[in-house]
Amino acid sequence: MAIKATVNQKNRIKASTVTLNKGDISLGDLNDVNDVDLADGAMMIYNGATGKYDITPKIENENLVINGGNY
Repeated sequence: MAIKATVNQKNRIKASTVTLNKGDISLGDLNDVNDVDLADGAMMIYNGATGKYDITPKIENENLVINGGNY
């Protein structure tokens, strides 16, 4: 990973260019993804209370609607 930055008068660093290689980042690296319950067969569901996406093998949510479409 290569990062270029500049420092302004207030000594704050501002990244100007960030380059990531294909294998350097994963879903769990994102700030709004909670991957604590990551397991085989897990699904991702948005949690409105936390504002994050939870990865979980069990979904217990009264607002969940699964529509399989029309056949």
